[in-house]
Amino acid sequence: MAAELSMNGRKKIETIQKEFTNKFNYLTLLFLDENRKSLDISKSLSEVRKVKGTDISINAGLKVNTLEARFRDNYGLMVEVAYMKDGKVLHTKDNVDKTLNEMNRWCEENGCDKFEFKKSLRGDTVLSLQEQLFNAISEEYPDAVAKKMNKDNFMDVHLPSVNAKKGTHIFFNTAKEGIKFGFYCRDEAFVKSVLDKSSNIEEYAQGVRPVGNPLFTDVDGAAEAALAFIGEMLGESNMETKDSTEKENLESDDSDDNEVDLNENTFKSLDEVLNDLKQIDSNKKVYLSVNFQTKPLYEKGKVGGKYDGKEFSLDYTRTWKRGYLLSDEKMNVEQLISLLENKKIEHLK
Repeated sequence: MAAELSMNGRKKIETIQKEFTNKFNYLTLLFLDENRKSLDISKSLSEVRKVKGTDISINAGLKVNTLEARFRDNYGLMVEVAYMKDGKVLHTKDNVDKTLNEMNRWCEENGCDKFEFKKSLRGDTVLSLQEQLFNAISEEYPDAVAKKMNKDNFMDVHLPSVNAKKGTHIFFNTAKEGIKFGFYCRDEAFVKSVLDKSSNIEEYAQGVRPVGNPLFTDVDGAAEAALAFIGEMLGESNMETKDSTEKENLESDDSDDNEVDLNENTFKSLDEVLNDLKQIDSNKKVYLSVNFQTKPLYEKGKVGGKYDGKEFSLDYTRTWKRGYLLSDEKMNVEQLISLLENKKIEHLK
């Protein structure tokens, strides 16, 4: 191993991190922007540097605060030496006068964790779990501000584009058993508007969260679900849940011959649905399940009769916004077609 690590503009941040951690197993370098967001580690030093100074080198006798100052003075970058303990990445703020060698030895003697490079949302990195989650969120929502990160199991991220009020935030609980998340907000009007938009979100004591409060065991899955959750709050996307994939199912109690799959994530006119149904054996038993999600279903019809000896008729429109429409008992295809032909439904999802 070389006695010194050299820097040049062509080196990618991830390469610098790897070389640094290979030399000092208990330490890493965090490259941060002015909002303390991690920089894209796939970029080179020349791509992220703010000033053009002298390229630096790193050796074991260099003090922590000296190294950080050299990155600041020669590259205009905020770089922090960090270590990890109990799964949390910590800045060496109380040990900045130690040399890198002394700091690495201190970590070894005080039960710190060695850094390992893992495949993450941005490639090979030594970012903490919370930093990886934050990067995934901030890539989609650049206004994201980390209000609390790497202090305990909870990370709080303020999203002004979702709710600009002070104190509101999406939170992540990154406990040992897995990752959970929700949105903290005491604004009753906002909570009501979110619940009106989605049946995949539920209210809890201090805001909203995904229905069932699911647990995620990997960063990628949690990040993807959190982005879908945010989109759902904004009315921009649908979360994938067991219920939301059961839009329209036609099941037979015989073979799958002549079966038509209506389980498509699109809107169909009533005529299209009827045409699909007419391709199926009319004697087959079926049931219909419709999940309205965030889009309404409009039913138009006419009712009539006699009242006080006089005939009357009334046109009506009914809007179904949330919940399910389903047949409780199986009927055959012919009966289902007859039922739908007598309904004036504008859109069926």
